Amino acid sequence: MARAPFFVEGQMRFEVPKLATVSAAAVLGLALVAASPSALATTFVLNPGSTISVSRGCLTPCPIPESPAPDQVFGLAGPETITGTIDLDDPTLELTFSLDALVPMGTEGTLAGGALNGVALVEFGLNYSVPAPISLTEVTLDTTYQWSGQTATVSGFQRQRDAGGAIVSLGPYQQDVEVAGVCTLFPGSTLFCAVTFGPMDFTLDVGTPPTTQVYFQQRTQFLAAIPEPGTGALLGAALAGLIALRRRLA
Repeated sequence: MARAPFFVEGQMRFEVPKLATVSAAAVLGLALVAASPSALATTFVLNPGSTISVSRGCLTPCPIPESPAPDQVFGLAGPETITGTIDLDDPTLELTFSLDALVPMGTEGTLAGGALNGVALVEFGLNYSVPAPISLTEVTLDTTYQWSGQTATVSGFQRQRDAGGAIVSLGPYQQDVEVAGVCTLFPGSTLFCAVTFGPMDFTLDVGTPPTTQVYFQQRTQFLAAIPEPGTGALLGAALAGLIALRRRLA
């Protein structure tokens, strides 16, 4: 079975948990227990200051984040920090995550009067999680992995304000939305990950009657920190050994 990293689109960082409570023998022994499903199960914690890089709302499903959206009506309107954890189970090439963010989104200048049905600002306070482990697909041997066509649960609250800041609509929000991602892993070094939520099923009716359905899309990019000195060398050796073992068994 191939090696794995993992994923989920801001600038985000993960810190590899300290291995102070794990003996050197146990860490190095990871290279010898590829058959154990939990051998390299690791929790990564987002560093302070992690953010969402793309957040927008469109009148039709938004294209991929790198493409322009002619009918975009909402975009990031302020700081949007994100916190949470991602769990990677390496031998089974699976990941789960739980992320939290407060995302303010203001109307774009293309709207007449600077508002959509009287709404100039939409605020989301959300948790992003996956109901079941996501299976990763290896793209580049032992380095790059991706997934698509998966579902994440987005839940929390939505708050809509007019141009003067008054609340137009406030209520709970929960949707199962499309989620896709990619991750590049360098054993014992740095892990780069990205994830996009929506636009399919990530919708919200904006305004009070009449309302307009808006398709939202949010993306975060993660930059994982390397293990601490000493533990990084041990983890790197274990990962390298595991890769070599898998190749011999392939």
